[in-house]
Amino acid sequence: MPVFLTAQAASPEDLAVEAGSGHFPPVILRDPDRDAFGAYHIVAIPSVVVIDPTGVVVYAVAGRLPRFRELLTESLLVATDQEPADQFERSLVGDDEPKPQDRDQQRAERLVHLGEQLLPHHLDDMAEARFREAIALAPGYAPARLGLGELLRTQGHADDAEAQFREVLAKDPTSADAALALARSRFDRGGEGVEEAETLARGVLEKDDMNARAHYQLGRVLESRGDPGAAACYRRAAELLLHRFERGEQ
Repeated sequence: MPVFLTAQAASPEDLAVEAGSGHFPPVILRDPDRDAFGAYHIVAIPSVVVIDPTGVVVYAVAGRLPRFRELLTESLLVATDQEPADQFERSLVGDDEPKPQDRDQQRAERLVHLGEQLLPHHLDDMAEARFREAIALAPGYAPARLGLGELLRTQGHADDAEAQFREVLAKDPTSADAALALARSRFDRGGEGVEEAETLARGVLEKDDMNARAHYQLGRVLESRGDPGAAACYRRAAELLLHRFERGEQ
C-alpha cells in the first residue's frame, strides 16, 4: 500500500480529509520534526519518490519544479491506479515535448543536482553513482564530469579526476571551470604540475580578468615560489569576491 510521509504541520484530521478525497494514499504519516528522515537516512533536499504497491518507482525528482504540485498529485494517482501511466508520461513532457536527447540532459541535470546535495551529508558513494549515471545519459554534459572529477580529487584519485577535467576541456577548451579544476589538482600534486597549473590559471585570466578563482590559483602558484606577486593575486581575488557578494551574486 502506498504511504505518504509529510513534514507539514497539518492536523491528523486535515490529513484524513486529504486521504479521504483520494488525492493522496489512504495512509498518511505525519512527521513534522523529520525524525523519520534521520532514522531511515532519507535526505530531504527537497525530493520526492512515489512508489506503487508493487515496489515500482512511479516518479522520482530532486528539488522543486515549476509544476511540482501537479506532477506529485498525478504520480500519486498513478501509484494508486487512479490514472493510467501513459497519461502521466504525457504530463511529464508537457505540450512542447522535448527531443529524446533533451530529456536525457534534463535527467542528467537532476542527477547532478541530487549528487551535489548528497555530498554535504557525506554520502559520497551515492553522489558518485548519480554523477556516473548522469554521464552515461549525457556524456557531453560538463557539470556531471566536473562533479565526478571534484569528488574523485577529494578522495585522492587524482589521475581519474584529471581525466574527467581534461575530457571537458577536450570538448570545450574555453571552460574556465574545467581549467581551474585541473589547475587545482595539478598544483596539489607538485612538481611539473605547478607549471601546468600556472599556465591554466593564466589562460583563464587572459579571457576573463574578473575570474576570482583564477587569481587565487595563480596566487597559490606564486606563493609556492616565494614570489611577492602572490599577495596582489590574493588581494584581487578578495576584491572580486567581495564585489560579487555585495551585488548578491553566487
